[in-house]
Amino acid sequence: MLRLLSVFLWVNFSLNAQKVLTLEQCIQLALERNLQIQQAQVTKDIAKVNFDQTKYNYLPDLNSSLNWTRTFGTSFDQITFQRIQRSSTFSTPRINLFWTIFSGFANHYTRKQQFYNYAASEQAIEVTKNTVLMNVFGTYLLIIFDSENLKVAEKRLESLNKQLEKMTALVDAGLRNSNEVLNLNAQIANEKLNIVNLQNQLKKDKLTLLQLIEENNIDGEFIFPPLPELDMNQKLPNLEELVQKAIQNLPEMKQVNMRLEANKFAKKLSFANRLPSISMNGGLGSSYSSNGGIAEFDPLTFRFLGRKRTSYFEQVEDNFNQNVGLTLNIPIFSRWQNIRAYKIAELNIKNAEIEVESTKNTITKQVQQAYLDAINAQNRYYAVQEQLKALSAAYEFAEQRYNAGSVDFYTFYETFGSKYKAESDLIQAKYEFWLRLKILEVYQGKNITTL
Repeated sequence: MLRLLSVFLWVNFSLNAQKVLTLEQCIQLALERNLQIQQAQVTKDIAKVNFDQTKYNYLPDLNSSLNWTRTFGTSFDQITFQRIQRSSTFSTPRINLFWTIFSGFANHYTRKQQFYNYAASEQAIEVTKNTVLMNVFGTYLLIIFDSENLKVAEKRLESLNKQLEKMTALVDAGLRNSNEVLNLNAQIANEKLNIVNLQNQLKKDKLTLLQLIEENNIDGEFIFPPLPELDMNQKLPNLEELVQKAIQNLPEMKQVNMRLEANKFAKKLSFANRLPSISMNGGLGSSYSSNGGIAEFDPLTFRFLGRKRTSYFEQVEDNFNQNVGLTLNIPIFSRWQNIRAYKIAELNIKNAEIEVESTKNTITKQVQQAYLDAINAQNRYYAVQEQLKALSAAYEFAEQRYNAGSVDFYTFYETFGSKYKAESDLIQAKYEFWLRLKILEVYQGKNITTL
């Protein structure tokens, strides 16, 4: 019973120590955890706040103020119009409104400019996502390639071990020289070293992928399932169509186009700042003075006798006033700042237009290169496939002759190595073709989060 419990605990621990990560899971984790994507999202949120603010720029400004002043010595009371030679207290509460009625459509152009800035920030997120996705996909393919390459190396070692068993028997029977066994042992040692190197490379690529998906806990064994078989005979789309789709769909192209539009409205905004503007202002206010109050006069002579002190709120109510007005502002001379701002806006448009053309050229070259790489990988796969068939037949014939003693070890091993190298080259060509296909899918605007 104790033994069964120990076996159960060991199996359970082994399962928990292993964590399976599919390509879809790796992509999802990278999208959720990647800091560059998060940073681009924050930048987009800032652009959204700036864009939303432009909607409220059409509203008036409303503010209130309340001041309190204490004077000492001789002063003139502007509320009671008296010369005062004592300490006094003054207060003027106000509510003011300012509303720009016309500003040369500056608010409209500002809103358009911020809209395109916001749209450009959205595309920046997609650019970052595509970069992250291709890094994850490429590294995942490397892991699968490393795994299959490792299997080929292990198969090669197994074949050499079997050959060693046969040769040892022949040497023991006195039919072959002992140096044949020594040569095989030397090559077996080389293959073991090669397997260790391949295992190390696999571990390195696994660590790279875990870092790409921001997986901090790298203890335990991570299993990356193989991908479904790829149709190596599929026909590639037309190159010209690929280029056009890439220019239309890639977020890099959309981003620079949005920036160009934003700069166009920045130019219109700089011109609007040179136009006259009309604004309306209004306010409610009152005043208080410690010298204020109700004036008292002699009923017979009408001689001013003084003032009867009144409270703060009584004076505020008595002195309550309103005002409203219109202002026409005509820019005449601003030290050429507006003219220079307009010229800078024109230069920014030219710079944005150059950026659009540069991005278009870069995308065209990238698509052409990816298309050529895909064709080359596919053709290389076909060529290596034929080569492997020929080398496999040659290896079988060389193995038979070597066992019969008709050829030496080095002739046999040369054929042996060529055959297994072709197997490795076939795997490499397949995954290189797969990677190029995914790159072309990105250029077509397709969703590559799933296979």
